[in-house]
Amino acid sequence: MKRRIILALLITCILAAGCAGCGSKDSGAQSSGSSAESSAASQTSAETSEKTSETKTSEASAVNSKEESKTSAQESQKAESSEEKTSAADSESSDEQSEESSVQQSDESSAAASDIEDESSAEEPQPLQSSEPSEQEPEPEPQTSVEEPESQTEPEPEPQPQTGSFSDSDISFRSIVPGAGIDNALSVLGNPDSISTAPSCIGTGEDKIYTYGDLQIESYPDPSGEKILSITFSGSSVTTDKGAQVGMSTDEIKKIYGEPTVEDEYYMGYTGSDSMHLDFLCDNGRVIEIGMIKDVV
Repeated sequence: MKRRIILALLITCILAAGCAGCGSKDSGAQSSGSSAESSAASQTSAETSEKTSETKTSEASAVNSKEESKTSAQESQKAESSEEKTSAADSESSDEQSEESSVQQSDESSAAASDIEDESSAEEPQPLQSSEPSEQEPEPEPQTSVEEPESQTEPEPEPQPQTGSFSDSDISFRSIVPGAGIDNALSVLGNPDSISTAPSCIGTGEDKIYTYGDLQIESYPDPSGEKILSITFSGSSVTTDKGAQVGMSTDEIKKIYGEPTVEDEYYMGYTGSDSMHLDFLCDNGRVIEIGMIKDVV
């Protein structure tokens, strides 16, 4: 640009000099002075044009720099937006690829499972079909079922209260039995607490009562020797061999020996063989005395 301005100024100067040369034929001294002045003016105009061109050049460069900065800013914005679009597109493509890979993997797993099922079904041995015709088994004849008449269920009897039983062996206390000799009782029980006597109502001689606390043994005279007439329990400290004792209720006695042979308000009696008895004297439903007796004629 500077060169163009300088060349224009030089051409202008040359043309001006030529014109001046044409007019200097009449006065040579004036032409030389004017030429000197024109050269100085041309130099001044050249310097001025150079300064002007430099100013314009600097302004043009500033404008160009501004435009370049704007262009670079626009390009950077465009690059950023293109990068964002590219990253979004890349993320979308990666998501699509992951989905496609998961679908492909599920398809491959299902295909592998189906292949395994096909192989297992193919490996199962098929039963050999015999070429021989199978003998047809005769069809079983239909059995006619005979309906049995329903048995009428009888109502179950109501449970009865459990009761004991009585026997001849119950008329005994520690192997002491009415009708036996007194010597056996004395050997089992030892010496009595007391002995009382009274004229016998049965034979010739005396009846005796041997007392052992709440237990009393009464004897009578017999031609073969003294024998036991009765065994009496007068208190609760003594019990029969089955556990009956004075103070029990009549219901408790029935649980031990069963239903009595004879019963009234004051008495319950169990009769055994050979005129033997087990007696319970009662008062208000309670036992007040127990006796084992043998009838003597």
